[in-house]
Amino acid sequence: MEKDKKGTGGSKAALGAKLTITAKLTLPDGSEIERVIEAENGIPSPDQIDVRSTKGNFLRTFDVLERTVLEARNRTGEAIIDMIADEVKKSIGGGGDARR
Repeated sequence: MEKDKKGTGGSKAALGAKLTITAKLTLPDGSEIERVIEAENGIPSPDQIDVRSTKGNFLRTFDVLERTVLEARNRTGEAIIDMIADEVKKSIGGGGDARR
C-alpha cells in the first residue's frame, strides 16, 4: 500500500477532520493493489462549519471542505490510472511509459 500525500491549498488553520481515501484495484487473479490518498491539511469538522448563517465563516469553511474533497477525488483518479499503467508496464516487461 502506498501513501500519496500532497497539500490541499486549503486554510492553514487547524482543521478538525482528516480526509483519507483508499483506492483499491482488484485484478482478475484476485491480487489487490491499494493506494491511500490523504489530505495533509484536513477538512473542517461539522462543528467548524457555521450552519446558522450563510455569511462569513460558513462559506469560507465550506469552500475549504469542497476544494479539499475535489482535489482528493482528482488525485484518487490519477492514482487509479497510475496503478493500471504500472500493471500494463509489468505485463510488457517494464519497458517504456505505459501511460504515453
